[in-house]
Amino acid sequence: MNPMTILFLVAGFACIYVASQQWWQSLKVFKPIQPQKAWIQKGQFLFLWMVLTATGFGFLALGLVWGTEANAFFSFFFPFLSLLAGLWVFTARYLWKHHHVASQFEPMMMTNFILFLFPTVILFWMGLETIEPALQYPLPKGIPFENPIVTFYAAFILSGAFLAYTLSERSFIKLGKKKGYVEDVFVIAFPAGILGARLWYVWGQWELEFATQPLWKIFAIWEGGLAIMGGALGGALVGIVYVLTKRKDIDILQGVDIGVPTILVAQAIGRWGNFFNQEVYGAIANVDQWMWLPTFIREQMTINGSFRVPLFLIESLLNLSGYFVIRYGVGEGLKAWKRPGDQALMYLVWYGLTRGIMEPLRNPLYNMGNTGNWSFIWGWVFFGVGLLAIFLNHLVMPRLKK
Repeated sequence: MNPMTILFLVAGFACIYVASQQWWQSLKVFKPIQPQKAWIQKGQFLFLWMVLTATGFGFLALGLVWGTEANAFFSFFFPFLSLLAGLWVFTARYLWKHHHVASQFEPMMMTNFILFLFPTVILFWMGLETIEPALQYPLPKGIPFENPIVTFYAAFILSGAFLAYTLSERSFIKLGKKKGYVEDVFVIAFPAGILGARLWYVWGQWELEFATQPLWKIFAIWEGGLAIMGGALGGALVGIVYVLTKRKDIDILQGVDIGVPTILVAQAIGRWGNFFNQEVYGAIANVDQWMWLPTFIREQMTINGSFRVPLFLIESLLNLSGYFVIRYGVGEGLKAWKRPGDQALMYLVWYGLTRGIMEPLRNPLYNMGNTGNWSFIWGWVFFGVGLLAIFLNHLVMPRLKK
């Protein structure tokens, strides 16, 4: 490895490490005797944290592209600037949300949060473009790049699951619960979701893949083969049973309304694992019509010499949109009409509709079942069951309570 590359990588990680210390120092400034002095002190820590973190990632990007055709200055500048803008968006929201600035400055923090969102996305996009010449396609599937021990697919699945848990926990904290209130539920539900995803896949692909294989192949997850539908069902059902039997202090309807929609966030992130694996893509398309995509996505989706429709990206965005629609549109926008359980049932409706629409667009290589309609049929089953359950929840349940 080039000595300059090593130097930049070491400098990058060193900056990020020092930045983390500044962040922890800022958290210690909560309720001091002199509030004005505390705001200044907290601002100093956060400012150093932002600058050092952005500088660290700038050096990492520079180390990545050193010795390639990429422009060294822009390879540092755009990742640095995009991350700095992104961290300011995060910091502005953090200060506004937790009232860690004087009350007269809180509206300014919220305004900054809104105004910097779009520039952050643009700068991040430009940062990706500057380091793109250093990338080789197809992109590696994990770390290390040759014969990966940790695959990106697994990393995205885990990241999505932990983010879903974090969102659920934050909702419970807002209701006055302590941190870690549902940690044991997650510990039980997550592995059940993985097992459910595998068993669902095996069920759908039994005649095509497993009928003539040894029984232990059913559990050979490392060879690939997980179905998100089964994962959602397995995790949700085991979590519900656990709450009903072991955690009777949790309101089950409130719990599923909080936890089940976050599965869409986990699925949105998990789809990026398909991107690195070059799977779950659509038909051949004219790349000129997709020039608005970052170069690395267009290049990675060029398979066997032809550009393929990036269904992973479309579905990722649909899942993420579904979470916001259910969480804020239904959960907060329909307060006068919603009933307990509606948000969890809307997950079935949204994801079932998504699967029903997306499955026919997939490359047939990734369709499950003997006829390739397994997920398509079950998607519409989810959709129908969800709508029926919402109907019964509103018309039948109120009468039973009378």
